[in-house]
Formats: sequence, C-alpha cells, structure tokens
Amino acid sequence: DAIKNKEQLPEGTSYAFKMPIDTSVPGDQMATVIVTYPDGSTDAVEVNIHVISDADIYAPEVQPITVNKGDSPDAAEVVTNKGDLPSGTTYEFKDPGADTSTPGSKQVVLVVTYPDGSVDEMIAMIYVTGDADIYDPITQPISIDLGETPDAADAIANKDELPEGTAYEFKDPGVDEAETGDQTATIIVTYPDGSTDEVKVKVHVNDQLSDGLTTRIFIEPDLDTVKKISWRVAPEADGYYLFRQAPGEDTATFYKVIIGTKYTDVVEVAGFYIYTVYPYKNVANGKRIIGQCENNAYTYRRLLSAENLKAQRAQGGILVSWDPVKYAEEYAIFRMAPGDEKMTLYKTIDSSKSMFLDRTNVEGYYFYRVIPRHTAMGKKYGAVSIHCATLAPKPILPLSPVQNFKAVNKHNLYNDLTWNKVPGAYGYLIYRQAPGEAKPTFYRGTTRNGFTEKVAVPGYYHYIVLAYRKNPDGTLTVSPQNGYATTHIKRVS
Repeated sequence: DAIKNKEQLPEGTSYAFKMPIDTSVPGDQMATVIVTYPDGSTDAVEVNIHVISDADIYAPEVQPITVNKGDSPDAAEVVTNKGDLPSGTTYEFKDPGADTSTPGSKQVVLVVTYPDGSVDEMIAMIYVTGDADIYDPITQPISIDLGETPDAADAIANKDELPEGTAYEFKDPGVDEAETGDQTATIIVTYPDGSTDEVKVKVHVNDQLSDGLTTRIFIEPDLDTVKKISWRVAPEADGYYLFRQAPGEDTATFYKVIIGTKYTDVVEVAGFYIYTVYPYKNVANGKRIIGQCENNAYTYRRLLSAENLKAQRAQGGILVSWDPVKYAEEYAIFRMAPGDEKMTLYKTIDSSKSMFLDRTNVEGYYFYRVIPRHTAMGKKYGAVSIHCATLAPKPILPLSPVQNFKAVNKHNLYNDLTWNKVPGAYGYLIYRQAPGEAKPTFYRGTTRNGFTEKVAVPGYYHYIVLAYRKNPDGTLTVSPQNGYATTHIKRVS
C-alpha cells in the first residue's frame, strides 16, 4: 500500500517492510519498504506510516458554561457529547486554566485526552456570573433645568436594593443639557465586583435655566475713560460673555469672553455705555448653555473740557477761541459782561466752529466759559467747565490838569473864566466859592473851555476847574487840580 505506482513496475515485483511496524502507539512514524524485482534486484524506499488514534476518530463538541465567581469550573461540563467518546477519556483546562475571580466571559483551552494517549485541544467559553446577574436596576424618569448637569444616580429608583459601592454614570454621549425636551439616555451601572448593567432612562430638560447660571452686574461710578465692571459669581459658570452697547449703537453686542468676574474697560467716545454679562456653561458636544443676567449696568463717559480758552480784542468786538473737543455736537458760551451780576448762557454754536466773535463795544471786564455739549439718551449733557477766559478793559489813562486857567471880572458885573483845552477830556467841572461860603462846591459843568458868570454880590469869588472823561464802564476820570483863579466884585456905593 505504501507504493503508489505499482502498475508501472514489472509483474512479479514484491514489497516488504525492512523492519516490523509498531502499531501500538498512534501517530506518524517512518518505515523502509524493500522492493524486490523479478530479476532479484531491489530498491529501498522511505515511507510515512500513520497509526490512527482516538483523536483521529472522535470529535468532542463543546458548549459555553456558567459558573459563579470564585468557583472552579468542571472541564467535563464543557463537552456535550461525552457519551460518544471512549471510556476513560479525561478533560482538563490547559494552563493557566479558567480565571473565575472576576465576572464576565472568559476564553479557555480544553484538553481532551483519550485512552490511547492522543489528545484534542479546543477553545471553550466560560461565563463567570457577577452582581450584574443577580441585581436588576429599575429606572425612573428625571427632569433637569436647562444647563444643569444631571446625576445618573437620580434615575435609579431602587438604589437601596443594589450593593453598597455601586456606581452610576451616563454612557456617551450622555444627556444634552443644551437641548430642551425629552431625551433617552443610557446609564452604566457598575457593581463593586466590576460587573455592569446598562439601562435606558428618560430625561426631560426644562426650559428654565439653573439658578447656578444667573448673575448680577455692577459698575463703579466714574465719568472718565476707565470703567471698572464686576459681577456676582454664577456657581455653575465656566466663563462669562460680556456684552456692550457703546454710544451711537442701537443694541448691545458681544464684546469679550471673561473667565473671572471683573473687567476694566477703557473707553474713548463720550456718551452712555450699557453693559450686560451672561454666564455660560460648557456641556456635551462642544455646546454652551447661556445663563441670565438680572440687570444691565450703565455708565457715562463725559466730554472733555474746552482747553486753551482765550478772549482777546479783535476788530468788531471780542474774539473767544478754544481747542475743538472731540465728539462735541455744540458749544454753549456763557458770559458775564460789564454790569452783569452773574454769568449766563449767551450763545450756542455748532461744533464745526471753535471760535466766536462777541460784537460788543462796551468797555469793562468780560468773563467767558465754553461748555462742550452733546446728546445722549435723548438729553443734552455738557462737559465740566474748568477754564474761564477774562478780558480786562482798556487801561484808563489819567487826564492832564487844566492849564492857563484865568478868571477876569468885567465891568464889575461878569466873571469871565478861560482855560486851555485838555486832550481827551469830555468836559469840565467848575467848582465855586462865592462870598460868604466856607469852601468851593460844584457849581456847573461845561463842554467848552470857558464860562462867563453874571454876579451881583460883591466880594471875592474863587474858582476851580477840573477836566473829566466818561469811561466805557460808566465811571468818570477826573483830572487833578492845578490851582484856582480868583476875581473881586467891588461894592457899589
């Protein structure tokens, strides 16, 4: 049987094993076949002899088995057709055997040894039972507020029936706290022995925000460029969105993301600034829940004052000038003129100009203030006035005394007074001391440089003449006295 091409060999060829074959041991062995031809010549060829074993004949069938944690499984229980296998067949798990210290499915190698010593090895499954096989978690629907992180344990109704140390968590992707309405989530229940159960639960996300995502904003009162803003901590917030409505804007828009609860804003444009801050919370899938702010906070950035304010004489009046003020819409000019008791609004001009000609010719002291103004939230607001421009009257020059003053009596009836004109004088004041009077008193004024008086009372007449000028502020400038002139009226007998 070991020669495959016997039909090609001469008739009468014989075949014999060189040595007897040992068939007491199953398996493969090498043997030598002596081929003897009819002419007496021989060939020796090597052949493989396979001795059939029980392992070649029988086919064990296996099944998964279940054992309690910590128990030693019986390898024979894995084989379902033990009755078909020869008596004396043994069963064992190949090292390291079956680990039953932890629950779950375990893969093991089963070794089947037949009476003839041949073996079969096959894979078998052993399921080690745990707490998950003993306990049955019961779920209940739960509700959370928008942005609130749900607690998986709240969804288990019979926690008191489960072993101490059991843990609960939502299976990814969990609950979307940013999506209102009903959701179905999966909870993983992990028992102390490491075994797990997965159960479905209904979660309802309310429209209402959690109190932990609510804040209130504050701002320090300050009319200048630096605005210090702060807000109350929202316990569940991961950060805050700061919104700002600047002057000229119709609504508040997103301005900054702030992690803390303070921010200092440096502003330039004059007007009202309105701030709102919204807490936010990071949730699943990269989403954020936006919280609420209980209020708005507003502050005012005032206009700058008018700098370099000046008042100076110009053709046609007094020129008032100042540096332009950014963001001003108009300038209110306040004035106190000669004769005024206080400063009042005198003129308003638009912001395209930064000078004003006060057409006045009245001499005296003038005081000016310029207040930049603009409209904010429907009202006019002005800058602080910190400068005042003053224009003093022209210097009042003294008048020279009357020169060449003479008093001559004519015909013992008239006193004729003459003097030289005084430059800059508006008129002259004549003082007279007539006979019987103790001192000179004002007699009359004249604009001419002479005066004639008819007299009747005899005696001495003493005259003083002073030049005077009316000043723009209503005062008079009077020249100093330069002696006096005297005439004598004789008594007629």
